[in-house]
Amino acid sequence: MIGLLPILLVIRWIAVIYACLTAITFAVLVVLGGKTMGIWPAATFAFAGAGLLHVALFLLFYFGWRKFWAWFPQLNQWLYPDIHGTWDMEIILGGLTGGGRTIDAQAIIRQDFLRISMTVFAPDSRSTSLSAVPKKDPESAFPQLHYFFLVTTNPKAGVASKSYRGSAILELDNLEAGLVTGIYWTTAETSGTYRLVNRRS
Repeated sequence: MIGLLPILLVIRWIAVIYACLTAITFAVLVVLGGKTMGIWPAATFAFAGAGLLHVALFLLFYFGWRKFWAWFPQLNQWLYPDIHGTWDMEIILGGLTGGGRTIDAQAIIRQDFLRISMTVFAPDSRSTSLSAVPKKDPESAFPQLHYFFLVTTNPKAGVASKSYRGSAILELDNLEAGLVTGIYWTTAETSGTYRLVNRRS
């Protein structure tokens, strides 16, 4: 999700906010401390807040962002939706028309503020994302997930495991109904559609 933000602007705002908080803390300590606290101890104490800022940002970006999104659900539309969790998945083989065989699978999406990944467990294979990039459609502004993945088949008697790569585009415009759809292609010359149904706990 961080990739959807103007990162230089985010860094600039964090720096400005920290500088303001440091200046205010320093001023308060000098004024209220009087002779008991000199300028250097006040400055040292004020700048020690950098460590607290690091911890706060770490907790927000890795753990607290989902709470923040729950408090302000508009962020799902303004920035990017929370799709973290476990999804029931249908992989529909046979081209973009979706007229082929259907494989039931399970998708586990791991998401924090800095990155996102997706692992798919199917009866005969497992796929893991090599790269996942949150996007917004330039015309509709609907959120999407573009990702590249590696599929590894399960070994069977007399048949060794093999691997191949693929790419997919997931459309996140129907999340209110708990549904994600998408299309995929692989280097094994297969293609089809994905259908994910939300069953997150």
